[in-house]
Amino acid sequence: MKATDYRTAYKFEDTTSVLAALPSNKALLVTVHQWLQRGKQRRALAKLEPHLLEDIGITQEQAQEEADKPFWKP
Repeated sequence: MKATDYRTAYKFEDTTSVLAALPSNKALLVTVHQWLQRGKQRRALAKLEPHLLEDIGITQEQAQEEADKPFWKP
């Protein structure tokens, strides 16, 4: 079996179009920050006691539904 050289297996005719499709560094950092914050908030929500959930106007079922969402989903 011949080993594949992945450096040359995928060649792009126009590398600028590939780079243009990538997010900017700032946009990428903002997105990662949002994901981290969302995950942290959902973990905290999952730990709240029922009387605290009542204070903020949501049910335990609503809190669990939100906490069960993956971090990348708004």
